[in-house]
Amino acid sequence: MSSPTTALSPSEEIIIQDGDCITSIAAATGHFWETIWNDPSNLELRKARKNPNVLQPGDRIKIPPLRRKEVSCSTEKLHRFLLRGVPVKLSIRILDENDEPFSNEPCRVDIDGTATDTNLDDDGRLEMPIPPNARRAVVTLKEVNHTIELMLGGVDPIDSVSGIQGRLQNLGYKIDDPPDSAGESTRRALEDFQSRYGLPITGEADDATRAKLASLHES
Repeated sequence: MSSPTTALSPSEEIIIQDGDCITSIAAATGHFWETIWNDPSNLELRKARKNPNVLQPGDRIKIPPLRRKEVSCSTEKLHRFLLRGVPVKLSIRILDENDEPFSNEPCRVDIDGTATDTNLDDDGRLEMPIPPNARRAVVTLKEVNHTIELMLGGVDPIDSVSGIQGRLQNLGYKIDDPPDSAGESTRRALEDFQSRYGLPITGEADDATRAKLASLHES
């Protein structure tokens, strides 16, 4: 995975690399992500990807110039300005092998080396703010001693091999194949996923499997 996007200049076109996402690009350029995504120059990318969190390495995205805002203030007085920001959240739901939620489970969440102790809610959900350029999360369920590793920063489109692999890995399936290489471990992960959710066990990413993956991964 490449290092996070940094020190980008506005008014330029960039090529998406592994690990880039719309929020990290926005943070690096001083924009809100909606400003970049909804810019008219990125219309074709919006049509192709539809979801700003699903970008493919090699995609090209235009960074519009920053707009200056001026505010009239009285001199010799103290003024307070509020800088608006767009919060980025980690939002996951953790289930056991019977698809029952780990209700109120104490856990430790490590985001790129910074750890926080918290609890899942009644429905096994975890929501917490994270930096826009976060790349890796490790969630450890303390009472059952179970660890979940998540690669952050968006996933590739679901019609790509790497997109299938990324979603399966974030759902807890182990894959040892290189990205974009649908080898034996990818096939086994697909078979396990299909078996768990009552799908035809083919080891292939067919339409039904992609649809179920998308619904569970929510992107």
